[in-house]
Amino acid sequence: MESLAVLGLAANIIQFVDFTSKLFSQSTAIYRSINGVSEETQEMITIATGLQTLCARLTSTPSTNSAGYPMDDELKSLAQQCKAAGDQLVAALHSLKATGTHRKWASFTTALASVWKQSKIEAMKKKLETYKSQLSLQLTRQTQAMLQYASIYSTELAHQPQGQNPIKTRKKMKDNTTPEHSSISASCTHPPEPLDITVEASKLLEIEERGNKTVSSLIILRSLCFPTMRFRHSKIADAHPETFRWIASTYFIPWLQADDDAIFWISGKPGSGKSTLMKYLVDDRETTANLRLWSGTKELAMASFFFWIAGTDLQKSQEGLLQSLLYQVLRKHPDLVPKIFPSRWEEDTLHDESETNIPWTRQELLGAFRRLKEHRISSTKFCFFIDGLDEYEGDHQDLITVLKSLVNSSNVKICASSRPWNVFEEAFGADPIRKVYLQDVNRDDIRTYVHTNLVQRPEFQKLIERDPRGEEIAREVVDKAQGVFLWVFLVVRSLVEGLQNSDRIIDLQRRLRQFPSDLEAFFMHIFTSLDSIYQAQTARAFQVAIATTEPLAPKIYWFLDMEEEDPDFALKMEQIPESSAELHFRTTEIQKRLNGRCKGLLEITADEELELPFLKRDDVKRVDFLHRTVKDFLMSKDMQTLLSSWAGTTFDANIAICKTLLAQI
Repeated sequence: MESLAVLGLAANIIQFVDFTSKLFSQSTAIYRSINGVSEETQEMITIATGLQTLCARLTSTPSTNSAGYPMDDELKSLAQQCKAAGDQLVAALHSLKATGTHRKWASFTTALASVWKQSKIEAMKKKLETYKSQLSLQLTRQTQAMLQYASIYSTELAHQPQGQNPIKTRKKMKDNTTPEHSSISASCTHPPEPLDITVEASKLLEIEERGNKTVSSLIILRSLCFPTMRFRHSKIADAHPETFRWIASTYFIPWLQADDDAIFWISGKPGSGKSTLMKYLVDDRETTANLRLWSGTKELAMASFFFWIAGTDLQKSQEGLLQSLLYQVLRKHPDLVPKIFPSRWEEDTLHDESETNIPWTRQELLGAFRRLKEHRISSTKFCFFIDGLDEYEGDHQDLITVLKSLVNSSNVKICASSRPWNVFEEAFGADPIRKVYLQDVNRDDIRTYVHTNLVQRPEFQKLIERDPRGEEIAREVVDKAQGVFLWVFLVVRSLVEGLQNSDRIIDLQRRLRQFPSDLEAFFMHIFTSLDSIYQAQTARAFQVAIATTEPLAPKIYWFLDMEEEDPDFALKMEQIPESSAELHFRTTEIQKRLNGRCKGLLEITADEELELPFLKRDDVKRVDFLHRTVKDFLMSKDMQTLLSSWAGTTFDANIAICKTLLAQI
């Protein structure tokens, strides 16, 4: 903002110098009325006083602004000199007002001669001409520098990669320079040509106004964005390169290409790979290519949202869904913000970013969507991908109503995924060609995964060479999977562990056949096989993971172990900086402990949203559930009773989290 304000201030100074120079060079009749000063003289007093105010603000500008632009010392010095000249002119004009009788002067210079000596008048003329020349030079330098920084605000959202945190990076680009910018830059690069200061000052004020509007739009857009907006997307595993080929044989591709306002529903059992497929569709270039066949000559706007029941409030609410979709669409069209959010745009506190933290309401966001569709309905087509409707924390029927209200024309379509709950079956399951159940179509994907991650391993190949029964193991895994990819992942992991232990074929068969056929039974199998010495620590870790509103850092679980030894440890800790080596040691150790105690049901992964240059590598790691089904299993009444008995009646997960966070400070 400061850089844009300087443009306006510089333009005002230029206008004043140009105006006063003309006063000295032209024959302007000045008439002192009986009531005081003429209208012309009063106008000069007003302008001169305004100049003093502007120059005072300019000279009080800090040495660097928020965009990192270094304020030019020569410009500041020139502003001070202009202020001094303005002070002198104001004093002279007040003297004119106070002089004798009713009188008319032939020119401003003649009038000034009644209170100033001729030498002082000539000196002021010379000063003004000098200031005019210097301001022309400063205009050249200032404009070139300012345009670079002003362009940041107008391009950073549109050019920002999908999924990247808007606070993390700010690209300095000039691709969107306007014709007015080009005109000024061109005039700046050819100093011998005469420069019309009034015209250039007008252009600067226009640029300032446009820049202020862009920054205001950016502030509103940033209020839509929230830190965990892309967290769930980043945590979903990428699809195997050879999977999801079957999508081409469904109605999904024709649906992408057709003027079809229905919702396409992707459903399946827990752990069947719904979120992985949705991430694949969102990121796949073929999806965009097919949608462009639908959009034709109209602009295509795509956006996505992944509900996450274990996340923050905004990750599992309608507000989070709507904020995310609006942000993704409008970041490429910040010029639409005043029309889409008229009430927020008109707020007096708009330019104070600290005042824009007012939470968005559901009705406000739905109203924005209506205005967006009405404004862009003739020029844009929208496609939204929404994953995990069953992970929405609220009335699912209400969510369905909202989604159907968004899809009310051939210019909007939605691809949504969820478990096959009755409420979603009733809403989306009636049309057989606009839905797909993953467990019915992913058998080839499972076979590919087993082949890549088990059969092709050198240890397994050696076993097959000696005993052909090894191939039967791979087929049996595919047959028993029943479309549940998570089950396959867990089984293959167990079989690979057996290979690393030099298991025989008969041992691998025993592993597979003893493996529970459904996920809940498998999770219970893990609990019953835990070493009893770890029961308390296991229960404490799971209860903390359930209680927290978002995944915690590994060192929080390190402190959780310390809290078990001494409940007051956080108050007794020395306040010393944590070195990278110490952080890495704690992260590595707690990872081993969690693996031993939780058998992979809690895992440590890196949070891409937090990858900033000033953060240590281990600072961006987080502890989270292997899959949503793990948390569902642990939240059951029987498991809650078991965890409470293991952790002890005095353990309170919320209090433990408070203590560990205190220790982190």
